Amino acid sequence: MNFISYKQEDALIVVMKYIFLVIAFVICVINIAKCDQINTEADEVQIENGSYILSGNAKVTEGEKTFTADKIKTIPDGETQKIIATGNVQYTEPNITITSNQCISKNDIIEFSGNAILNKKDLGESKSDKIIYNTKDKKVRIEMNGDSIEKVKLNLNEKSK
Repeated sequence: MNFISYKQEDALIVVMKYIFLVIAFVICVINIAKCDQINTEADEVQIENGSYILSGNAKVTEGEKTFTADKIKTIPDGETQKIIATGNVQYTEPNITITSNQCISKNDIIEFSGNAILNKKDLGESKSDKIIYNTKDKKVRIEMNGDSIEKVKLNLNEKSK
């Protein structure tokens, strides 16, 4: 014997769909809340094959992180963006500034090259050919001397002594 009528079964399906939609909405809101909004500014903006090219006083800001450069190109790369900045590049976040001639950023790794300078409030200034910065774990690798590379690793989470 079936104790649930067709009308009750339809009502149950509607309630289950409603609960599913509420759960999906909550998950979306949580994911959106975790993401910082990305803001861009520039004198000129071009769109080319899904990439944005910002020229003249180009600036990209995400939360407390800021890129400025003469030219910044954002390239879609799957679920992330690859950023290539050239000319008078400056990256800042609280207590850290890195400048260079160019940089390439993907996911949590930013590679600065050409007269790269790291300035950390309590560590002072470090100059190099190349600086690689992991924004997630706050670690820096400084490389010098072209082919014969000297590597220095710094953990920017630690306070200097």
